[in-house]
Amino acid sequence: MTPILQGVTASARRAEDQKRWVMLAAIGGIVVGMALWAVFAGIVARAVPASWQWPEKMAARTLAMPMWEGGQRMMQAGDAQAFANVTAANRLVIANRSALAGCAKRADRTGNLVQCSIAVEPTRIGRR
Repeated sequence: MTPILQGVTASARRAEDQKRWVMLAAIGGIVVGMALWAVFAGIVARAVPASWQWPEKMAARTLAMPMWEGGQRMMQAGDAQAFANVTAANRLVIANRSALAGCAKRADRTGNLVQCSIAVEPTRIGRR
């Protein structure tokens, strides 16, 4: 083989080696980047300002739900009885909104605690 052909063959071989190394480096970089993101995503999300709501948005995205429904699902999974109490209290507030608003106005006016009467339907409290 002539020296020119040997040089071309060696150059082609070096180019193939270089392509393989670049491909391996790219794949390795992607894998390392994914691993680092998996480890540090929570740390980064908690480090940004709270107004950005990154942890909450990440949780909602993980659940594939809007933030409100995702939050309800997490509360229910975390403590079902406490979540039932929250929903029962919410129903009480909704059913007695005007009475509670009047009591809040009286408390603001007097600057003291006031006692209020509310209506409770026995069939609605404690049910979902």
